[in-house]
Amino acid sequence: MPLSPKPRIALLEDDPVQAESLAGWLRAAGFEVAHFRAGYDLMASLRRHPAELLVLDKRVPDISGIDVLKWARADLSYRSPILIITSHDSEVDVVSALEAGADDYLQKPLRRAEFIARIEAAWRRHTGGTVAVTELVLGPYRLDRAEASASLHGQPIELTQKEFDIAWHLFRHVGSLVAREDLLRAVWGLNGSVQTRTLDVHMSRVRRKLALQPENGVRLQSIYSFGYRFDRTAD
Repeated sequence: MPLSPKPRIALLEDDPVQAESLAGWLRAAGFEVAHFRAGYDLMASLRRHPAELLVLDKRVPDISGIDVLKWARADLSYRSPILIITSHDSEVDVVSALEAGADDYLQKPLRRAEFIARIEAAWRRHTGGTVAVTELVLGPYRLDRAEASASLHGQPIELTQKEFDIAWHLFRHVGSLVAREDLLRAVWGLNGSVQTRTLDVHMSRVRRKLALQPENGVRLQSIYSFGYRFDRTAD
């Protein structure tokens, strides 16, 4: 059985430039990212769609990252890694973050290689060292994250990067309901400029190009007002 892919990360960062950089670094490293500008929006989402790792800026306008951390640990009994981003590295700041339940802290300005390494280290500690895979195989389908490539019955399928990202998200969540907002966040970051119609068009192309049909052992269904369900129909 293949190992689990890298975790879905919820990123709390109100600075749009910083958020774009961090989300871009994470996606390039193979992580799935949902970005939030406000702490309360992140909290509301976590109740419905739990993330597997949190990266929280300590200072955001509505509620601090530390308060979100405390809430997640106390109210959600959240046991996955939580990393705090801070502009200061004083002993008081570090200790307060760790005592609140943070697994690590990151000081601004962030450096790409260190940022990714610290997140991967936190995830390894949490999973006991399990290495995430970059390949998903489902029946006649094969998706390679490293090369953003897909094949059906051994024949390569040409996909754009966005189409591949949608396919990867679906195949990761086979057998589950997939919310439209999760797809928008995972693929576009839900930056406010993307219309849901864009998702519909891309989804139609993915369905057609990958021939997501029962004869290939899968079924993709639209769920009204929610999103999609992607199921396996045969072994």
